[in-house]
This record gives sequence, structure tokens and C-alpha cells, in this order.
Amino acid sequence: MGRLRSRNGCLTCRERRVKCDETRPTCGVCLKRDQLCRWDDPSPRLKIKQYRPKQVEDSAPGGYSFYPPERDIPLAERDSPPLDPLRQPDSVWCPETLTSPTSAASIFDLSQHESPNQYSGDLTTSVPRMTPVPPTLQHQEAFYLHHFSTHVAQWLDCTDASRQFMLNVTVLAKSSPILLYAIISYAARHLGDNNTADEFQEKCIVLLIPLLSTETIAHDETILCAIVILRVCEQLSVTVTGGDEERHLAGLSALLKASQGQQVDPSAPTLSQAAFWVYVRQSFYNACINQQPPNLNFDLVLIPPPSVIHQQAVDAKAETAWANTMAWICATVMQFCFGGSVLYPESSTRMQRWYELSEAVENWNKTKPARMLLKVYRPSPRFAIRNVRRNLPDSDVSLSSYE
Repeated sequence: MGRLRSRNGCLTCRERRVKCDETRPTCGVCLKRDQLCRWDDPSPRLKIKQYRPKQVEDSAPGGYSFYPPERDIPLAERDSPPLDPLRQPDSVWCPETLTSPTSAASIFDLSQHESPNQYSGDLTTSVPRMTPVPPTLQHQEAFYLHHFSTHVAQWLDCTDASRQFMLNVTVLAKSSPILLYAIISYAARHLGDNNTADEFQEKCIVLLIPLLSTETIAHDETILCAIVILRVCEQLSVTVTGGDEERHLAGLSALLKASQGQQVDPSAPTLSQAAFWVYVRQSFYNACINQQPPNLNFDLVLIPPPSVIHQQAVDAKAETAWANTMAWICATVMQFCFGGSVLYPESSTRMQRWYELSEAVENWNKTKPARMLLKVYRPSPRFAIRNVRRNLPDSDVSLSSYE
């Protein structure tokens, strides 16, 4: 008969329900599996009572709780409480009057107006009174915020060496419920928790819609970032809804056009610029799936990236500029592929434009920083673009097989 599991083994082995040899500081099982060996803290337990101002408790409508209930925690866990992803968060903003959006909530209506001022009317009467966010996040909020910063934010920062979504947006979310709810929805969708994702996406949009009537929304970086994240949630929900309705994409396009000037900086020095470049990459997805030109303003003047001196290291800002410059070149190539026959009706002008784009790619490749190594991927024939050859004129068939 095998020996029973030890009572004083490490927490890792106890959670896995395996026998621990109780070797400290790392037991043999954890050492063999290259896992973190955690031990129970025998320190005395201290009951900490959360500070609750009487005014806040008395004025909270609808029985909202702004602070977590009292609980016993070990002294060693006071600075880093465990995260419980199943615990429902308490409300951190308390709107006194909220108007729920009809049908599927989105910011689609923003694209139907030239100016946010045109949103005057009943929406202004439903702007909620906002109570400041407490400095301490609830367990569920902290869990999803941590998952965002450590796992999914890197995809938003894939061309941003300064990692603004991973670092700056995560900090801003602690004081902006709209941004926090968008992040929670994104993280929950990534983890497959569709119910939580839908719940917090609805909360985010309910707070967002009344703000569309303000004049400064186009210059609010937190709002731009929140809508960009909502657009990612919309893309991830295709497997659930069965299609991409592109509601947030249309609203985001109108909002960015209102906030952008005549030039665009590829180094993304601000959060609004970083949000713009995330939107540029998001437009690639729709362009390829629907085989249509990206919904971008190609009249924008792209500021050239800084010149690279041979064998000299470049900073994060320069790396970002070079990466986003290639993203913009990719956008112009997609515009040519899916709209070239309309923009350039003559075969000679289409060929000339093609060689211009090819030269732009070659020049970027020759002058890019040395540490930016390219990865070549050649998909199998079954992933080829459908029906492109069928729709191309005879004079352009050769372009589809260009390498």
C-alpha cells in the first residue's frame, strides 16, 4: 500500500494532490518539474478592517458596495492578496441615471455624424454622476487587469517598443471605469469567459454613449484606447456571434478622423497615436477578410522614420517608427490590391503604382535598423486569397503571381 500524502508538504504539491518529500526550500517534485515551490506561511493571522467613510456608505444608492468585505488574511499576503476570478466585482462607479442603449450597444452612431456636437438631445440628460474609483481594485477586476497586462496587451503593442498599452493603459484603467471595463471584457473574452465579457462590455458602452455628446471626446486618450479595445473584443466575438458587425470599427474611424491632423507620427509618442496604429492594424483584418481597401485616410502625410547610422543602436521610439512605417506601407499595398482597378483604371498606371510600392518595400528593407530581422512566412495554397484571379483583368493576372 502506498504512503499517504504528507500534511506538511508544499502548497504546490497539495494543490496537485501528489506526495511531497517536504524538502525546503524546493521539494524534489517541484525541482523535477521546474515549478515554483510554495510553502504555507505559519505566521499568525491578522484581521484587518477596511476603512469605510460613513458618508460613502450612507450615500451609495441601490445598496452598492465600494469596498470589499472584511476578511482574514495572513500577514505575508497583505501586499499581494490572492485573485479570485469567480468573485463578482462590486460597483466602482455609481450612475444615478443611466439610459440603456437599444438593441446591440455600440458606438456605431458616432460615424453617422460629422461632429460630436450633433449628439445633443436626450443623451445629455442621462449622463451619470460618477463616483471616483477607489484606489483598490476588486478581486475579479485585478485578475483580468493582470491578465491583460501580462498576456493580451502585447498584441496591441506589437509595433510599439514603448509598450504603451501594457504599461500606460493599465495604469490609467485604475482611474477610468470605461477603460477598465473594456480591458476586463477583452481579457475575459480571451480566457473564454463570454458571459463576463458581454457583461463588462455592456457596462463600458453604457458609460461611453453619454460621453459622445461632449466636444472633447475626440481628444480623450482614454476613450480612444477604450474604443480600440472594444473593437478587439468585437473581432474576438466573431466565433460567438457568427459574424463581424464592425460597429465599433465605424465609430472608431470617425473618432480618429476627428482627432488626427494632417500628419501622422509613426513613432507613436502619445496614447492617441498608439491607438491610431492599433486601428491601422485592425483595418488589415477587415480588408483581407472582405477583400476591400482598408478604411483609412491615405491623404495623411507620414512623417519619415529617423535615419539609421550603420552599426549604431536605435532607441525604442525609432524602432516603433520603423515598424509602423512598414504597417503603413502594407496598408497602401492592400489599397492597391483591393481597389487598384478603381483608383488606377489604366493598366500602365497600375503597373507604375505597383513598382512604386515594391520600391517602397525594398527601400524600407535596405535602410531599416540592423536588429529588425524579418520572418518570412509562406502559406500553403489552401490559404490563398479567394477569387482574386477571377476578378482581375487579363492585363493584371501576372501581378497575382508576383514574388
